[in-house]
Amino acid sequence: MSDIPDLSNYYLIHEAMRSGSARLAAAIADLDPADRHRARLLAWMCKGVAAELHAHHTIEDDLFFPALAERVPSFLDIEAALAEQHVRLDVVTGVLRAAIDDVSRGRAVDTNLEIARDRSAELAELLFDHLGTEDDDVLPLFARHFSAEEYHELDRQAIERTGIRKMLFTVPWAVTTVDPADAQRLLAEGPGVIRAIWRLTRRSYAERASIALDRFVPALVPAVAR
Repeated sequence: MSDIPDLSNYYLIHEAMRSGSARLAAAIADLDPADRHRARLLAWMCKGVAAELHAHHTIEDDLFFPALAERVPSFLDIEAALAEQHVRLDVVTGVLRAAIDDVSRGRAVDTNLEIARDRSAELAELLFDHLGTEDDDVLPLFARHFSAEEYHELDRQAIERTGIRKMLFTVPWAVTTVDPADAQRLLAEGPGVIRAIWRLTRRSYAERASIALDRFVPALVPAVAR
């Protein structure tokens, strides 16, 4: 058995963030301001994505990154820059959520839709750069400086801190956003709680997300989850 940490789920959630934010920006750019139902579902999706991003970055700032800094003191300079980027991402998602919510309620629709389009595009761009840095410069440090058991304990604590309530959005969102092969691996090899949440939420999530994104979102695949 290899003693190298399995970081595949870390990379997977980063890919979900990249792909998901790009799809969200495209959907908001295409939104008919008169379509209040779709606007409400986009507001729901923005809320879920914002909560996932905030939870993920908080766990990094409070758990993963301090543990890495103890092993790799030179990481402190990178950590400070990443923490600043986390703050900026929180600001952008906060403005985005407020703007698309106002659109869904018919408040200053033209102005708020323009804000939502700008901020959703900014979010996708920021995440592309931010997550690229983490994938290239940070995650490999875990592979080099932590054993598989040590990293597994960090991962266990991360899932515990996330909590079931947030995972009710995150699991179906991630499963239907990443490459199907990666989604199948996550469901087959990930913690049992992920499979249970997927079975519970997949249909209702797919119904709402298909309208919000104006594209088909599968509810019955990967087959391993049936």
